[in-house]
Amino acid sequence: MTLTASVRELQKKLGDECLNEAYNHLKTALYDDRRLRADINQDGIQRDLAEIVDDADDRFRLEQLLFWEMQISP
Repeated sequence: MTLTASVRELQKKLGDECLNEAYNHLKTALYDDRRLRADINQDGIQRDLAEIVDDADDRFRLEQLLFWEMQISP
């Protein structure tokens, strides 16, 4: 499955608003330039993300998509 297909599948399942909210939350929490890696609280991030996206598999897929996006972006 391609990155684009995975995004479309999540978009269809979660809806635009939920996907955007979860994506923005996760991206800011994990990759914000102002954060130090030592400052990241994974438990807190997961707890907050669970309030936006109920399904643990969807949360995992969202994390994977964001990870791959960050790996391929210049």
